[in-house]
Amino acid sequence: MKKDQKRREDICHQIKFLGGQSLKAVWDLVQAEVLRLPIHTWSRRGSDFKGSPVDFIRQHYGHWHDNQWQAGDTTLTDIQRDQDLYRSYKSWIKHNPEDDLGLRMSLTAPMSAARP
Repeated sequence: MKKDQKRREDICHQIKFLGGQSLKAVWDLVQAEVLRLPIHTWSRRGSDFKGSPVDFIRQHYGHWHDNQWQAGDTTLTDIQRDQDLYRSYKSWIKHNPEDDLGLRMSLTAPMSAARP
């Protein structure tokens, strides 16, 4: 819940500095932020999920084609938007390097990293 509260505070802070911007500009800012949020998060995965962080990523990111998981456009930057998942994934592949999905960093940083 602390992360959600921090995100709300960040949005309110950004809105304060919009000055004379229209309500549409504010709405666009909020929508852009909401779209960056992961739909499924590692911390809210539920007790019925017994897999590894790699299994979670395969289930909720990328896509399956001919029984093979493909990252598609999924990058480590996408995974970083869920910090708990990112930390768990990095720890998992440190101990299980054969499970490394080979995800690369994207050229654009996640919004949370771009903020001062």
